[in-house]
Amino acid sequence: GTTLPVSVTIYKHLTRHITLCNQKIKETKGTITVHKVTDPASDPTEFDITASGSGTIDGDATQQISSGNDVVYTVGEGTYSVAEAAKEGWKEKSNTCVDLVISANNLEQECTITNTKLARLTIVKNSYPDSNQEFGFSSEQLGSFTLIDNGTDSNAHQFSNLDPGEYDVYEQYVKGWSFKYVYCTGASDWSHEGQDLQIILGAGDVATCTFANKKLGKIMGHKFEDRDSDGKWDEDEKPVKNWTINLYRVCEEQNPNFSILNTQSIIEDGCYAPIETTTTNWKGAYYFGDLQPGTYRVCEEDKSPFWTQTWPKTEDGCYTFKICKPGQVEVADFGNHHNVDLNITKSNDKPTPVTTGTTVTYTITVSVPEDSDTVYDAKVVDILPDGFEYVPGSWTSTSPSTVGPTTYTPQG
Repeated sequence: GTTLPVSVTIYKHLTRHITLCNQKIKETKGTITVHKVTDPASDPTEFDITASGSGTIDGDATQQISSGNDVVYTVGEGTYSVAEAAKEGWKEKSNTCVDLVISANNLEQECTITNTKLARLTIVKNSYPDSNQEFGFSSEQLGSFTLIDNGTDSNAHQFSNLDPGEYDVYEQYVKGWSFKYVYCTGASDWSHEGQDLQIILGAGDVATCTFANKKLGKIMGHKFEDRDSDGKWDEDEKPVKNWTINLYRVCEEQNPNFSILNTQSIIEDGCYAPIETTTTNWKGAYYFGDLQPGTYRVCEEDKSPFWTQTWPKTEDGCYTFKICKPGQVEVADFGNHHNVDLNITKSNDKPTPVTTGTTVTYTITVSVPEDSDTVYDAKVVDILPDGFEYVPGSWTSTSPSTVGPTTYTPQG
């Protein structure tokens, strides 16, 4: 029953026998139970965990664990922690397996490691028709990016490893295109107001949202002076600028119930007042864009009797188009013959026959009748009588302020 150390007195010529007895004492062992929780709970992904500490660990310190399953470590007395290796596509939300103490008074410890599966979102652009048009997007959480849908290059942008939560994506307006729809799959929830999309991503969601746009229609054309009245724009015929062109939306399609028409609207030939008006430029060109599907009439300003329309040869002198395809383009040219008259008189100061060498002054008077329109670029050729020649530098011009510059070119 004596414990070491012990003191022994040995006398001279005396022998003492000392017997030492050793008893093996069993090491105290405890357990650490690690629980795994994932969101979503049904995901079977396995995670690598590794235990470490100041005491002994029986078996392999690195184990695999999955949602709903436990790993039990048998360890000696000491302080331990369990760490989890990072997993692509997952985020560790919490870990209570830190500084766990195993002692004779506390041989069992439990802890939990919780993980959330990250989400993925893909934004897809569909344009009708395929086009190299660039569409811009912005998002408070995802930043800005652009997409095109030309039928060749990628028309999608993917965002990976997203925390569950709410995201917004806004498609910016592009002139000449209209918003058609946005539709999402794989998201926990989504809604939109026009091109402003709100998405709720749950843990592990793999969502795809598609924005679709269609190219709007346009009507364009030219105004030309049809000098030969053949209805064709010949190479020697000039464009006409500053001519008013009107665009109408056909009433029957716009609003078939004529009894509730806006009384302030002007009804002309069964249609509303023009929904858009423009004038031709210096090339005679005009353009109406951003046209939604529908039926439209294009008419020019009536300037009779000074101008007579030669094209188009329709009953009302207008074009009617039905815009129904994305990006549809229609051409509507207008040709008119300019109805103008000139009065030309010629007199001289020597009404009687003259002898050779006599200088004769001729006066040419050019005027426009009151029932004629303004004449532009008029060219008057004075044919010399037989036996006469022009005296260089002798011409003069007297014109009212309404007449433009006058020039003279000798004719031989």
